[in-house]
Amino acid sequence: MYDQVLGKEGYFHKIKKNTNKEYSSGKTIKKFQKGEYDRDILCAKCENEVLCQRYEDYAAKVYQFINNKLESYRGIKIEPITNEYADGNNINGIDYTKFKLFLLSILWRASISKRVFFGEVKLGNKHEEIIRKMIFDENQKQPEDYPCFICDIGKDQPILKGWIFRPRNIKERGNVRYQFTISGIVYVFTISKFGRRNMALEGVINQNNSMIIWKAPAGLGKYRYEEFKKSYN
Repeated sequence: MYDQVLGKEGYFHKIKKNTNKEYSSGKTIKKFQKGEYDRDILCAKCENEVLCQRYEDYAAKVYQFINNKLESYRGIKIEPITNEYADGNNINGIDYTKFKLFLLSILWRASISKRVFFGEVKLGNKHEEIIRKMIFDENQKQPEDYPCFICDIGKDQPILKGWIFRPRNIKERGNVRYQFTISGIVYVFTISKFGRRNMALEGVINQNNSMIIWKAPAGLGKYRYEEFKKSYN
């Protein structure tokens, strides 16, 4: 996920309001090598044995295969898919338990972190504890439990592949969703089942070990980038 953001230079730039003015005035922008890393939320055992060894190592290889950096990985197949709403890629043979809990580990860590970047992600004690136990006990539950809808918005705006946006809290009709945008891919986690859109479950990872990465309609990536530039001057 970080490869395209780090680039050849091997570090991150943090962009905030009026950053462009700082550049033009000759100020040096601080460089980061670990991004938004919170060292105070996990013990070494959970960081390494639970998250890294169980989930992150596997997910990293999946992404390398999806991005054509591996010729093959554990029999996973990618097939184009089209329906009446959108196009996408169907990922078959992906490990339901490992990949779903990897995704939820991102959401959960953002919620328990005190870093400002993740300030809008607040699951509350109830959902934090449910997801924590899912991750620790390797219990993926059902596809409709904390589903993650995935969409590629970098298709028509490749520059988005070089960005990680601050996660957003989206509330609509009593339903709560959290949106992460990482390297041009949008991950939308739906928390409550009340008022949930049908689209929230479309193509999410399931017991058949498959999921869909949707391709956003033409123009959406450009719209999101223009929206970002306007917000951050």
